[in-house]
Amino acid sequence: MINEFKIINSINESVELIEGIYDKKNFALLKYANTYSSVGDFGSMVFQKVPLSNLSIWFSQYQANYELLFKTIVQQPVLEAHITLHNKMIHSLGRNHKTVLDKGEFNITYTPHIENKTVFPKSGEYISFDIHPDPGLLKNLSLDFPSLDGFINASLKNTENAVSLFSHRSFMDIEMENLSCKIIQHLCSKEAKKGYVEVLSMELLILFLLRNDKSGPSKTVISKNKNIEALLYAKELIEKQVELKDADDLYDTEIQIAEKVGLSLFQFKSGFKTIFGVPPYQMLLQLRLYKARSLLQNTSLTILEIALKTGYQSRESFAKAYKKFFNAAPSDERN
Repeated sequence: MINEFKIINSINESVELIEGIYDKKNFALLKYANTYSSVGDFGSMVFQKVPLSNLSIWFSQYQANYELLFKTIVQQPVLEAHITLHNKMIHSLGRNHKTVLDKGEFNITYTPHIENKTVFPKSGEYISFDIHPDPGLLKNLSLDFPSLDGFINASLKNTENAVSLFSHRSFMDIEMENLSCKIIQHLCSKEAKKGYVEVLSMELLILFLLRNDKSGPSKTVISKNKNIEALLYAKELIEKQVELKDADDLYDTEIQIAEKVGLSLFQFKSGFKTIFGVPPYQMLLQLRLYKARSLLQNTSLTILEIALKTGYQSRESFAKAYKKFFNAAPSDERN
């Protein structure tokens, strides 16, 4: 693993990576992982690679003491589904492409043998999670996802520039977020099984492909949406409402949220679905139901109390929505 890439700091000094994790208290250790780390005045970084049958997983954690710029010299082409799990990075894939990667953003890219740059704009923690599928796996998946054919062909022909599958910036929905957390949590367990991790990773990769099923690959990794910050703020507002809501509170309507973030209703609804894959009301519903499941599993509140805390007026309406979404009754969570 240590020979797959080389990291250079802003003054062209190589960053030495050592085998293992120097600080096990502050960094999650994944079972089956080949692990390398570095520590210096810049902060620290840990890279963990979990090799599986048809893909591999990379889990990367950075602790920046100040604004940082690193260059990564890739020794071989990289095919990956990249996810930014925490904080905002600015990532250049080659000389001419700059991509802002916000928390929750993902894409599937092919990067040839080129020099990449990553900027951490401020001090703090940064986390990324990557799935590296074997080319043969993507070729097999292209039978069900025709857009992959164009992406694969563009990757084979392009030896100078990075190629991206998505033609617009895309962010994980609630199902994707929970699945990525489930993968990492399972790998942190002593009982972790490689086969189970591979199944979960395949499911996450397929969810990404389903999001892109109706779109073709873009020619470059540059994707623009002038309303992106407003839409991210809208998602934050929805999440906070679900988190803080009590029984007597009301959720904002889509019109009210659009007004708060400075967008027209059309800009809000169409832009939200484009980057998150679901309409705003659908994300609100998902968040409410996942909150309900957490309360069912971790508290002694009655089902009616949980229904009221998540925006339902009766136990019956809550149970019906819960059953439809999870294919299980609320009472099943406590049996």
